[in-house]
Amino acid sequence: MADVTSVTPAAIALNRFGLGARAGEAAPSDPRRWLTSQLAGASYQAMPPALANQPTSSALSAEFADRQSAIRNAGNDDKQAVRKSYNEKLRDTYRAAVNVRFLSALQTPTPFVERLVVFWSNHFAVSVEKPPVAMLAGSFEAEAIRPHVLGRFEDMLVAVERHPAMQIFLDQARSVGPDTPGRRTRR
Repeated sequence: MADVTSVTPAAIALNRFGLGARAGEAAPSDPRRWLTSQLAGASYQAMPPALANQPTSSALSAEFADRQSAIRNAGNDDKQAVRKSYNEKLRDTYRAAVNVRFLSALQTPTPFVERLVVFWSNHFAVSVEKPPVAMLAGSFEAEAIRPHVLGRFEDMLVAVERHPAMQIFLDQARSVGPDTPGRRTRR
């Protein structure tokens, strides 16, 4: 296992830039090359295996719309039960996304890039206080951050601001300015 107690270039690379050494992992002999090779992207997986079964934002948005419709159409006696079922599903979806994020961090062959994913996810943070955002938080990282983390910042920024989680978080989903999707559908 790497000696991470001393301040060596390898320890700095593993801990400050990466996610720390795994049990039994040897320290990189050339820390700079270890970091730059990850940035080259050859072994980075924008969609790691841990994320393979996670629902997309479009699937989650459709599910949210269906549940909202079910709540509206439920009789007064059933509204609470439908709402409770929805809230349980929302919590389960959010917990699954959090677990997948941890699993991805534990399994990644590119811990430096994974740290960048965490950095940009925190930078473009969305609050899970709004129920639909909580449901979309995992897909936000998977669809808006991960594919662009090694690419152009402009592409990531556009993906972030157009993602449904950010639109709802910023209350832009209801926006009907002259050039917004909401206005175009109302014409």
